[in-house]
Amino acid sequence: MACNRRSIGKNPDLLKRSHVKRGSFLVMTGALQNSREIARLLMGVALTGIWRIASAPLRWPLAALQSQPQSLIYAPQDIRTADPTIAEDIYAGYFNFTGKIIKVDGQSPFEIVPPSVEWARRLHSFGWLRHLRAADTALSRMNARALVEDWLNLSPKFNHPLIWDPEVAARRLKAWLSQSPLILEGADNDFYRRFMRAVSQHMRFLRRRLAGGLAGLPRLVALLALTEAALCVDNMAGLQKAMSRTLMRELSRQIQRDGGHLSRNPRVLIELMLDLLPLRQLYIVRGLSPPDELQTTMDRILPMLRMFRHSNGELALFHGTGESGPDTLATLFAYEDTYGNPIMNADISGYQRAEAGESVLIMDTGAAPSSLYSSEAHASALSFEFSSGACKIITNCGAAERHRADFRAASRLTAAHSALVYAGHSSALFLNGALASSLGKRIIDGPRHVEVITQADPQGFTIRASHDGYRHARILHRRSLTLAPSGQQIIGLDEILPSKGQLSNLPLSSLRFHLDPATRAQRSNDPTRLQIVLADGNVWEFAIEHENPEIEESIVFADPSGPRRSLQIAVHTSAPEIRWSLTHLGALAEETPDQAQ
Repeated sequence: MACNRRSIGKNPDLLKRSHVKRGSFLVMTGALQNSREIARLLMGVALTGIWRIASAPLRWPLAALQSQPQSLIYAPQDIRTADPTIAEDIYAGYFNFTGKIIKVDGQSPFEIVPPSVEWARRLHSFGWLRHLRAADTALSRMNARALVEDWLNLSPKFNHPLIWDPEVAARRLKAWLSQSPLILEGADNDFYRRFMRAVSQHMRFLRRRLAGGLAGLPRLVALLALTEAALCVDNMAGLQKAMSRTLMRELSRQIQRDGGHLSRNPRVLIELMLDLLPLRQLYIVRGLSPPDELQTTMDRILPMLRMFRHSNGELALFHGTGESGPDTLATLFAYEDTYGNPIMNADISGYQRAEAGESVLIMDTGAAPSSLYSSEAHASALSFEFSSGACKIITNCGAAERHRADFRAASRLTAAHSALVYAGHSSALFLNGALASSLGKRIIDGPRHVEVITQADPQGFTIRASHDGYRHARILHRRSLTLAPSGQQIIGLDEILPSKGQLSNLPLSSLRFHLDPATRAQRSNDPTRLQIVLADGNVWEFAIEHENPEIEESIVFADPSGPRRSLQIAVHTSAPEIRWSLTHLGALAEETPDQAQ
């Protein structure tokens, strides 16, 4: 099914059903494996809960014996982009998160009913304090302190579990530490003591959650916050050493040798680098040598981020990556000691990159992430993105904001990617229903085995890969993409192969190529060919053998202005083999005044 505005807006239920639809045969053959995966998830949650209860009597006395921070001696730098004009909006009572603007009208923002869970997460994480610091005025400093004091006054009344979600609490602690010069300048002793007690409270809470079995990305964020806090406050040398060791072990476990994260989400790497760079500087200003593992991790991540970056500076849209401005990537690379090159073959993380001329091709050639790290993962097996010069041509739809549940579910489907959709099914199955509310909409069944071969010859660079995400239908999808040495052409071959027996009576499948919103598509005289006109006036031709491609509506979710209408090329066919090409025809001729008339 197409990822288009009409179906999402008028029939969101259809989209929600489509990612669990397997057909009777698929459900019967895959049910046992899916049940086992769900059982493992539930067992992990149960064991974590048992451990938290059993270890509580041991953790509380230890927490009471820990030395308490009395003063703050350093503040880490926040290198995330800040906008001083947002400080004016906050002072005027306007809080804008996830596209929802709320005017508090003299109330504390922490007392109002939030418009969405994600809006509340942003508010209580306090990342917006950086905008007040960017304003650098006496008014913004007073406003920041007043808002933090509001939170401290109201915190005993908070009863929503989100407030003390470990990741939210860790982000809040990090924001308070990095913006402490803003918060504490001109503060009296009473406020200073309350602030330090709150810092100590957050540190104890995060330590308890870590000891209780906190896992996945929230564990890494909590360790980053605690390590930062131990470096920033006095009398914490022992905690700093312990947290540093634990953090380095967790980084080594979650960041793979090629620099990718276990979630396979490029956006996670950006967030980590925005945390790791200030942490490295914090070690230095404390007169400590940063751990070798910290520098090794950053040295791995930066080339991996370059792999995902198109020529126009935008990040490729895979596995949960939404809008990420080129300015953020430019900020990260500005801190790099030497200009590095992108990784071309990330076989551990499951990505391939090809470059020729001004063209860049990036392809997902990996298996589905493990369930623990798949809450934002997509059914994107063998999807690809392609750009030429400053223009993106073929894209994936990207991740929708968390607060848009209908869009978010749609954005994770195979139909929202430039890939093959077999018989209307996605290549991965997501957890749904009541369990998803507590465990998240994780992937419980998806590609497990992906074979990849790359080859360079005079005809160009070829990436050939196959995945078994449709194994319950006893078929494999194999895709071959060849980028010409000039970068002016891609030759593609998509095949549906039997994993057992022989193929017969193939159902209708859809080959989808989502176009960047800045491009437009138009028909040519030949029904097997379409023309794609880029924003810079260059024209590319899409051609396919023995099929008539269609131009259909689509949506790109990862746009700074929110979901944006776009187009896609769709090929609906029952053929087991689909040959296609994308070729640069040249620049669009400018109209003369006479022609314009």
